[in-house]
Amino acid sequence: MVVGTTTIDVVLTGTDRLPAAGADEFTADSIALLEDPVQLTLGGNGANTAAVYARLGGAVALVSAVGGDELGGLAIGRLAEAGVDLTALRRDGTEATACTVVATDRARRRLALHHAGASSSLSRADVPDELLGRASVVLLTSYHLLPALRGETAAALLRHAHACGALTALDLGPCVEPFADLHEVAPVLRETDLVLANEHEVGISTAGAGCAALLAAGAGAVVEKRGAHGSCFSDAGGDIVVLASEVAATSTVGAGDAFDAGYLFAVGRGDPPERALAFANVTAALTLARGIPRAPAAAEVDAALG
Repeated sequence: MVVGTTTIDVVLTGTDRLPAAGADEFTADSIALLEDPVQLTLGGNGANTAAVYARLGGAVALVSAVGGDELGGLAIGRLAEAGVDLTALRRDGTEATACTVVATDRARRRLALHHAGASSSLSRADVPDELLGRASVVLLTSYHLLPALRGETAAALLRHAHACGALTALDLGPCVEPFADLHEVAPVLRETDLVLANEHEVGISTAGAGCAALLAAGAGAVVEKRGAHGSCFSDAGGDIVVLASEVAATSTVGAGDAFDAGYLFAVGRGDPPERALAFANVTAALTLARGIPRAPAAAEVDAALG
């Protein structure tokens, strides 16, 4: 079960530079011409992770919220097509669906504008206990974007999942203000078997102290996503580092979510950490090369690993 945001992303690529703010949109610096067509894609940490997990071949339910608008209908259609269980997806006719406009240039510099929409109102009441009781793995993602599911509330949710026998996972990203520090996340970490976060998110949440600080605060293990440099698993027994797979991609949007899906899928079927890291790296690479709707099946990832 994945608890997190669902958005529609407006993806802008195909330019050598991103525009700078100016007084007139037609001045030299404040407009950029795109060689690629504008794309409307499924987005949000929760939706992306659930969609890739389902494409891998896993059974997954998404706890999230969308608006009653056209974007909400688009998100529901994309998730259903991927095979995600939408029993706990709330459609709120009073709010808009969350939307992110993401512009990326060829040097991988990125700008984003985000409207939080319906996803930001997600609360513990949206998580059905019956569904929670059937989950073998529970991932809470989009932590900073869910104000009603932070701190003690998040800890209580994962504690309940633990009591039901689930493996619990927490993705700290994306880190947006107000930032969660160790004081806030410590109760959550004590109920978390696995923390997933990129280097920036680890740094923000630990004030630069790193993965060791998350472990000391109570996390069972930490997987640090290092982009082109691969990933690292850390627990009381030490560190395991696996290098990334090379990939040609026009955008890195969704890479971390695809990684989460791959890692949790591999762990769920019993893979050891080193194999799970490699599986997650390849899942993210193949997903980036094709996009979320064409994320790979598990057999394809295994074949690529050999």
